[in-house]
Amino acid sequence: MERILLAVFVLILTKLPAAESVDEQIDIWGKVWNEARSQTHFSWKKTHVKDLIGRVAYMADYVKAAVWGDVERENVIGSVMQKAGVLDESKCLSFQQAFRCFDVLATICDKTEDIPTIASSDELPESWFEQKLRGTNNEYLDNQTLEFSDVYFLCVPKGGLKIERFVDAFLRKRPYNLVALANNSIADGGLHGGHYQNVLESYEHDVSHAVLFMTNNNMDPSGYMGDKWFQHFWPGYEKVKTVRDRLVLQKMNKIVDTFLFIFFHEAYAYFGTKYQEKDITTLPFDDFIDAMKEVCDAYREHDFARFPIDPYVMLRNTTMKPISADLNIDCCLNDGSRDIRPYLSNLPEDGKISFDYTLFGTAICWTAIPERACTITVDDIRADLIDGFVKVQDLEKEYLFNAIKGPQYLVKHKVQDSLKLLKAAGSDLGGIKRATIFNVQTIDELVSKLFEDAVTSLKREWTTLQTAGENFVV
Repeated sequence: MERILLAVFVLILTKLPAAESVDEQIDIWGKVWNEARSQTHFSWKKTHVKDLIGRVAYMADYVKAAVWGDVERENVIGSVMQKAGVLDESKCLSFQQAFRCFDVLATICDKTEDIPTIASSDELPESWFEQKLRGTNNEYLDNQTLEFSDVYFLCVPKGGLKIERFVDAFLRKRPYNLVALANNSIADGGLHGGHYQNVLESYEHDVSHAVLFMTNNNMDPSGYMGDKWFQHFWPGYEKVKTVRDRLVLQKMNKIVDTFLFIFFHEAYAYFGTKYQEKDITTLPFDDFIDAMKEVCDAYREHDFARFPIDPYVMLRNTTMKPISADLNIDCCLNDGSRDIRPYLSNLPEDGKISFDYTLFGTAICWTAIPERACTITVDDIRADLIDGFVKVQDLEKEYLFNAIKGPQYLVKHKVQDSLKLLKAAGSDLGGIKRATIFNVQTIDELVSKLFEDAVTSLKREWTTLQTAGENFVV
C-alpha cells in the first residue's frame, strides 16, 4: 500500500504546475480553510481536510525544484510525501500534521541546515508553530487555537511579500497570517533589513508572527487570545478597511498601508494588551484610529528608547577578568535603561567614551553580587563589537571585556527595519542608507511623522466619506 502511495505522490510532484502566483496560492488556501471550517466540530489538530494534501504536495514540488540534484534532500521530500499520503488516505491529515510536513520541507529547502532524518516508523516532529504555542502557554494548544484566524503557507521564490498583502490579510473578519518560504537565502533580508536571510530563519520568523498575533504574546491576563480580541474589534476595523480601500489609488495609500502593517504585524502582538483594556467598539472612528496609533507609538518607543551595551550577551558569553585582583566575576550590566545618545554630542574623534553604569551578577568568592556602581570605558563606542573595561567604584578594581555587542550593533539590528518600512512608505530619508547611533533620533522622528501622516489621512478620508453620506459598511 505504501509503495503505491509513494508512486502516486511522486507522480503528483512531477505533474503539478510549475508555479502558482501568490494570489493563486492565497485563493486556494482560502478555499482550503473554508472547506475545513464547514465541517462540524472543527479541530485544527484532528479534523481531516481533504484539500490539504494538495498544499503539501505543492510545497514539496517547490522545495524539490530548489534542491534539485541533492539526492539526500530529495529522498527526505519523498519520505514526507509518503507520510502525508498515508495520513491523507486514512483521513488523518489535519492542519497540525500538515504544519509538521511544511516545517520539514522548509528545513530541507534551507541548504545551510542539516538534512533531517525521517524514520518510516516515527511521527513527524512537532512543528515550530506548536513549539511556539507550547512555549507561550500550553493551554493555547487546545482546539480553539485557530478558531478565529487562519495560517497560509506560501511558496515565494524571493521570500518577500508586499506590505499590502499583509494588510489585506489582517483587515478581514477572520484574518489570515502569511508565512512565506523562500527557495534560497534572502540577500537583503527583505523588510527585516538583513535579520532573517536564511530560508528557515525567515520562515520561522513568519510563523512566530502568526503565533504572536493569535496569543498576543501571552500578555493578556484574562487569557484571551490575540485573534479573539481582533474579532471583538472587527466593527472598527471594518471601517478602517473601507477607508483604506478608498485610499488605494491615492498617494497616501503607501503611508497608510505601512502604518497598518506596523500595527498588525509588529505592534499589536506586543502592545495589544493596553489596547484591549479599552472598549474600542464604542469609540468614534477618530478615537479608534488614535488607539491604534497609541499601540504603534508604544512599539516605536520600545525600539528607539534605549541603546545600551547589551547586558544579556555579557551575562551569557563573557567572563570579566581582573587586571590586578584574584577575583573573577561572571557578570552583566543593568537592565538596559542606560541610553547612550546623550553622551554622543561631545564624543572625541577616536570614539572613546566613559559613563556610569550599574553592575550585578555572580562571583566565584561571593554568594551574590549586589548592584554596584561602576564606570565603563569603551575604546570605540562606534563599533558593533566593543572593547574596554569596567571599574567597580567601591571595590577600586578594574575588569576587562572585549567583543561585547555595543549600542551600534543594537541600533543596526533594531532600527534598520524601520528604514525599510520608511522606504516602502515613500518617505524622504534625506540620504540615510543605514541606521547608526548618530542618526537614530532622525529615523525615530521620521517614523513618528509617518504615523501622524497616516492617521491624518485616515481621519480626513473618513470625514469625507461621512460628509458625502456614503454607507461605510462593506
